[in-house]
Amino acid sequence: MTTPIFKGIDYSMSRPRISQLAPAGIRFAVRYTSPGANPKNLTAAELKALLAAGIAVAVVFESTAGRMKGGHSAGVYDASIADAELKTLGLAGLPCYFAADWDVQPGELAVCDAYLDGVASVISRARTGVYGGLRIVRHALDQNKAAYAWQTYAWSGGVWDARAQLRQVRNGVQVAGATVDLDEAHAADFGQWPRPVPRLPWTPGRKAHAAYGDTLGWHDQGQPLPFWGQLSDRERAGWEAAASTQAVTLMTLECSERPRRPREWPRGMATPAERCSVPDPTRETWLPVAGYEGIYEVSDLGRVRSLDRVLADGRHWYSRILKPVAGKRGGYQNVSLYADGISTPARIHRLVLETFAGPCPVGMEARHLDGNVANNALTNLRWSTHAENCQDLIRHGTHRQTRKTHCPRGHEYTPENTCQTGGNRTVPGRGCRECRKLRWDQP
Repeated sequence: MTTPIFKGIDYSMSRPRISQLAPAGIRFAVRYTSPGANPKNLTAAELKALLAAGIAVAVVFESTAGRMKGGHSAGVYDASIADAELKTLGLAGLPCYFAADWDVQPGELAVCDAYLDGVASVISRARTGVYGGLRIVRHALDQNKAAYAWQTYAWSGGVWDARAQLRQVRNGVQVAGATVDLDEAHAADFGQWPRPVPRLPWTPGRKAHAAYGDTLGWHDQGQPLPFWGQLSDRERAGWEAAASTQAVTLMTLECSERPRRPREWPRGMATPAERCSVPDPTRETWLPVAGYEGIYEVSDLGRVRSLDRVLADGRHWYSRILKPVAGKRGGYQNVSLYADGISTPARIHRLVLETFAGPCPVGMEARHLDGNVANNALTNLRWSTHAENCQDLIRHGTHRQTRKTHCPRGHEYTPENTCQTGGNRTVPGRGCRECRKLRWDQP
């Protein structure tokens, strides 16, 4: 049996005292997400408290024990719910385990495969994880149906699959004042947040600290970086601030020998401080742009990038993020996509919706929920009707009629002087009472 990298817990209704987890040797917690306002679900407040206490978090989706028997359509639905919940928690792009919480029989493996295929069609295979006994875990990994596996001792007969990143080794244990299940991590990456960060090119003599450094295998000059329990109070405060905002997953502290450009740091390579100031790529999901596969990708945060490739003339094109340009009409963000020597303008919000939500339904149009046309994150976009878009314009105060303060005759649109007219089928009209009086007084 391999030695676990570090120990953790999973729990549902019984909640442990988070401040007592780290002293008890607990380094991570697996928490639930499921449809609706289920009291066992992970909350934003609990996530913040766990991260601030130095506890990594992984997520498992389970509605009912035998949910996988629902097949492909159930997998699509569950993955959509899980993905939306993760984005609400600020964990967009995080892998998620899906539970087969029964003794799966050989004749049931096909329907479990269909379920996991449905999950992967929504969140990608790279983010798909499976929880269950030896049979389903081994089968899912053999058939490449899941990238992550969490094996329970139940239905395993004492046999462990060495490829499973997580193991549930015991149920009903008292930890930090609650009844929980004990788990072990046997891989540096088991789908947790904060995500593992690739090793940075530290220069000799620099002092740097990374959360979960010693357990995730990050090293500096061959020596393990210190873990949470070994950090000073000042260093802990820095990490707590970072964890509370979830803005960064790696922070450099006490770097007295920070390299200076251009002498000591290679030009074109971001320094650690600069890496902390850019969006975290581990939180983005990238998918190919339809018609430009292998050339361009768009993310659920509304960014578009070109991919590394060799051009027809033998030149190497390096990947980069495309700079959006605000259009003259409406200020929508546009990029130019090149293929076969032809440049095609494309609006970013439509690229995001068409890639992640599918083609625009008949009679629908793109809609920015917050009214900010520069915010092209998937969570801010919907396919909606023209009427819904117009109501948004009124609510956000950007409709051309709402910006008018006086009628054509110069009367101010005060509450007392404003009345509603017929308008059109999408937006009610606004009339001037003074003008109405003038028309009524005419012979």
